[in-house]
Amino acid sequence: MGNVKSVGTFPASIASNPQNTFGGHHHTSSKSATSTTSGTRSCLATGGRLKRKSKNETRARQERGWNEVARIVGAGLFELPSSLKNGLYRLHRELSDAEVVLAFARCRAWYAKAKVAGYGECECGCKTRRSISAVNSQGQSVWCLDHDKRTRLFRGVLYQQCNVEIGIGDMRRKMAHAGYALAHESRSPEETAWSRDRDDFQTAGAFED
Repeated sequence: MGNVKSVGTFPASIASNPQNTFGGHHHTSSKSATSTTSGTRSCLATGGRLKRKSKNETRARQERGWNEVARIVGAGLFELPSSLKNGLYRLHRELSDAEVVLAFARCRAWYAKAKVAGYGECECGCKTRRSISAVNSQGQSVWCLDHDKRTRLFRGVLYQQCNVEIGIGDMRRKMAHAGYALAHESRSPEETAWSRDRDDFQTAGAFED
C-alpha cells in the first residue's frame, strides 16, 4: 500500500510549478482552443463579405478585358454572350487585331444563326449541335473560338471536343491519324460484308427500319 501511495503522489518540483501540472497544460490548451474558436467565428462572420469582394474583383477584371476588345471591334461586342466575349479576349491576347476583328464578325454571324435555330452548331463540319449556353462538367462553355497557334489565324466556333481533336493544324499528322482510324474501321462487320459482297443493299443501314 505504501508503494501505491508513493506512485500516486506528484513530485514536489511539479507541484510547485503550476505550468508543469496537467492542470496547467489543460489551461493552456483551452486558451488555444478558445482562440481558434474565436478566429473561426470571425472568419465565418466575414467570409461572406470576403467572397463577395472576390467576385466583384473578378467581375471588374473581366469587364476591363471586354473593354480592351471593344476598343478594337466596337460596342457590338456587348451584344454577345459572356462565353464568346471571354473567348475574344483570349484571342486578343494571342492574335493580331485584324484576326480579332475577323473572329468578332464570325461570332456575331454564328450567334445570330444560333438564336434563330435555337442551338449552336460546330463549324468544323461535324454538325454537332448544343445549346448556346451549354457548359461542361467544369461549368465552362462547350463552345470554343478555335485558332491555330502555329499560324496565328482564327478558324471558327467549334464544339470543345472538336477543338481539342483538331489541335494545332498539322495536316500531315491529321491525315496520318485519319488513315489509321479508317484502316481499323475496315475490320468492322459492316465494312467486311461490303468488301466481300460488294453489295450496298445488304449492309447495315442501307435501308431505314
